[in-house]
Amino acid sequence: EELVEYARVMNETLISNINYQVKSNNTLPEKFDLCEFISGVQVQMVQDKFLPKLSQNLLEILEDDEYYDITIEVELFDSTIVSLLNGGETNVGESDIESEKVKIESSIITFQQAELITKWIEKLEITDEITASYEFKLLARERGVITGPTFHECCDDKFPTISIVKVEGSNEILGGYNPIAWSSGIFSSYDRTRESFIFSFKDNDISNHILSRVTYGQRATYNRINYGPTFGYSDLTISQIYGNKCIKFDYENSIRESRDDFDVEICEIYLIIKN
Repeated sequence: EELVEYARVMNETLISNINYQVKSNNTLPEKFDLCEFISGVQVQMVQDKFLPKLSQNLLEILEDDEYYDITIEVELFDSTIVSLLNGGETNVGESDIESEKVKIESSIITFQQAELITKWIEKLEITDEITASYEFKLLARERGVITGPTFHECCDDKFPTISIVKVEGSNEILGGYNPIAWSSGIFSSYDRTRESFIFSFKDNDISNHILSRVTYGQRATYNRINYGPTFGYSDLTISQIYGNKCIKFDYENSIRESRDDFDVEICEIYLIIKN
């Protein structure tokens, strides 16, 4: 009901015919099929700017533990919604199509952005073809900022990893690649590597990005039990206690215009598996 009402209110001119059925209670099967749910909603056209908010709202509705006890198993989330809302005719951009060499299920970045990250890992140009296939295996996903203990419980001793956050109230996506293991302890420690990098995207556009490689390898990553993924002195800091910030110290470029603290809408950490 919320999904259909949202679509109607957002832009009635987009919707020519809606047929749907909603059960009188909030019961859904344990294994939830996105296709079966969306197939009841017929919309002739969905604009690109409308899709991300629609997808986000649908996920928030379905993940509300107060109403539903379900497991969402979704592949190609955005492109599936577009296809089904358009009666099976997909009219999506290149960024919404799954790469043959990159496997990821993210609510933050597109397949095209994930593929670009793998090119950065291989130190390729944006126009080059990646030489291997990659799987992004989800280690942790949290609404809001991930706590230090949760991060380290899920991610310590696993490498290499990519950490990604969406900045709340903006179109900013921030992230970092760590080729070595995270660790935790009462006392802080820096780990050394010359291969780490941090990055940012805006507007889901791969051309609108900043890549920043580590320049001072002795402070590439920061480890402490009450910190989430942190790169450099404060080049990218994620911490529920000490704040989230991007201030250039140990990486080539600042990945964010503002030095102010920011709130995190969602955070994802992936183990990178190269095949």
